[in-house]
Amino acid sequence: MKIDQANEPGHEDLPRVGPRLYARFQRGASQLGKIFGDPPSETVSADADWFLQLNTNPLNRIVAGLGTRVVVKDQEQLMQAAWAQVGEVRKVNASLIRHQLGRYVGASLHRMHLSNLELGPLTQVMRGVQAKLKLDGDALTVYGKVDLSRTAPVAMTAAYRRATRLRGPVARFAKDAGPAALKGLVAGMAGFNDFRVAYANPDGVGKLSVKAINALPVDIVARRLGVDPSVAIRTLTERLSVLERNPTIADQALSPVGTWRVPAGNIDLSAILADTVATKVATVTPVIPEKDSGRAEALSGLLVGLANSGIASVATKAAGQVQLFDQKIPFKAINVTPGPVLTPSPVTRPLLPGTGMVTPLPHGNVRIQTPLRPPVVSRSVGSISDTVTAGASTRVPTSPAPLVRFETATSRALTSDLNKYRVTPAMDIATAISTLAIDNGMTTLPLTPDRPSLAVARTSLLQAVTPATTMTRYVTNRLVRMPSWLPPDWFANGRIDPIMAAPHFDRPMYEALDAYDRDWLIPGIGTVGKNDFVTLLNTNAAFTESFLIGLSDEMGRELLWRGYPTDQRGTYFKRFWDESQDELSSDIHKFLPNQSLGTHISIGGNNIVLVVRGEIIRRYPHAIAAAVLAQDDNNQRPTFVDHTAQILFQHYLPPDFLLVGFKLTEAQVRTDPWWFIIAEHPTAPRFGFATGAPQGSAAAIAAARLKDPVRAAFRGKFLLNQIQSAGGPNA
Repeated sequence: MKIDQANEPGHEDLPRVGPRLYARFQRGASQLGKIFGDPPSETVSADADWFLQLNTNPLNRIVAGLGTRVVVKDQEQLMQAAWAQVGEVRKVNASLIRHQLGRYVGASLHRMHLSNLELGPLTQVMRGVQAKLKLDGDALTVYGKVDLSRTAPVAMTAAYRRATRLRGPVARFAKDAGPAALKGLVAGMAGFNDFRVAYANPDGVGKLSVKAINALPVDIVARRLGVDPSVAIRTLTERLSVLERNPTIADQALSPVGTWRVPAGNIDLSAILADTVATKVATVTPVIPEKDSGRAEALSGLLVGLANSGIASVATKAAGQVQLFDQKIPFKAINVTPGPVLTPSPVTRPLLPGTGMVTPLPHGNVRIQTPLRPPVVSRSVGSISDTVTAGASTRVPTSPAPLVRFETATSRALTSDLNKYRVTPAMDIATAISTLAIDNGMTTLPLTPDRPSLAVARTSLLQAVTPATTMTRYVTNRLVRMPSWLPPDWFANGRIDPIMAAPHFDRPMYEALDAYDRDWLIPGIGTVGKNDFVTLLNTNAAFTESFLIGLSDEMGRELLWRGYPTDQRGTYFKRFWDESQDELSSDIHKFLPNQSLGTHISIGGNNIVLVVRGEIIRRYPHAIAAAVLAQDDNNQRPTFVDHTAQILFQHYLPPDFLLVGFKLTEAQVRTDPWWFIIAEHPTAPRFGFATGAPQGSAAAIAAARLKDPVRAAFRGKFLLNQIQSAGGPNA
């Protein structure tokens, strides 16, 4: 293709062989675009765009190329520092790439299968994860919302879905209307269906339906009713109709107690309770007590309680059973001989002299006494233990009466309870039953449970399980400790991109430029014919920014070549003069198109730099420099005020250069009486040269070496005028 054809519209994306574009990856541009305006003589757009200024101005391109030379020179040291910052990011990226593959495969399955399901089938398919999903900031999970809604939770199960599928067992009975009915069985166009059913008494409670009556065997009904089989069903129907007209026991219990037919007099509830207990005990009483003494002794307490209750219907029989247990189960006792008790003799013991302590009691003053209380004789038979008190002498106690022998706390409690309700008015019992039936809350329950409708949207369900969300959350949860240099929103786009690292070098790059060629750091310094001079220079913000951009551009290429995980969009160098803070106001990829080159340097441009060269700097590299404002315009011995200029940087360049940057402009130095002072460092030796070795004692040597502080002051305006004069430092 010819050149004129390649330049026609429609061929803008053809590759071009041309000069290198600096910061192309940070800018995201593979070509410069329009450099001139319309008409071509209008160049305002090019002059206002840092990207165009950098790549079209030969001076700026040279400076950026200088940054590439510095990176090539120090590439090994820079790469070692870069790998030290990144850690095991390559291992992490290998895992991220596998998860990224799973994320896009899952997205394809999500799009082809889940996205085509309606609301009902989609909710059923997602039953296994409903307990993990909270939609739109809800307090409950989808599982919890289903459990509290009108939609039955069983309708979400896999078994229900299999039974109601279009080719399942239910569809075979639905005939022609089956597919349409089954599709909307759980949810329809209006939302989820209401599975609630109004309460009705089951068949057989209150009445019996005709269908249930006809299902009964005729011969059994005839035999139970004592009628001919031919009229058995009709007779049963007639008798049931009579029952339907009468209120049921439940209806009667819910009616006012005044409508009840309550008999007059009292009711012996204790007798009823005693008969119930006696019946239950009789069913578990062992026939041969001596072979099951444990159970017999356990039941004996209840029998003693019944025997002592005074209720004739059970007391006599219970007492007889206790008597039988006493005869069949032998009574055993343990012989116990009372032992002595040691008591101190009541003698007065003197105090030890000067201590306030009682003297020890001698062993001879201990005497033996008999116990104050008789000992306790324990007897254990089966699972119940009794105690008897022994006298002072050894003896075997006799067997107590049966009702005393088997009496326990349980028997006494049972006797007490049975004696409480011997006489209870029948009306009190009826009132208690009515209160229990009415106040239990059953009558206030609605016939249909009051449950909210299930508010779950299909779009919310699909969004909750989209792989862009689930896989991203899974990956971020596995990365327990994120590196500090990784942006917090790196995985926010849901693509699970491998981590692209951007190492950051805190070294002030004036050092690298000085090591490469000092003439680039201080242009024209080699042309100055003097070895001892003081002069003023200006900082160049456009130079600094072009140099830093060239460093980052070449470093991105080197990182890519070495297999470093980078996309070449990072800003790796941000410091030129200051070693404590970044001088680039933002990353290169955040530069706006309408900003000029040099406007992104925080210290600004055209700041005054004091340059001192000479033997004094070689001998005293830690000398202090300051810019002080004078009170008057006296050029000989000015009076200084307490106002100094801010120092932007101060660097010593071996062997005899000192650079100090001040936040001052040339106009300020020419207008105001600013003086630049060079002073000794408080911890360094005084200015001066040795004239010979002093003699004498240490005090004499110290006195000879002692010098007054020395400061050299230079009027800023005079230094500027000296530059412009013939023979000046840059003449």
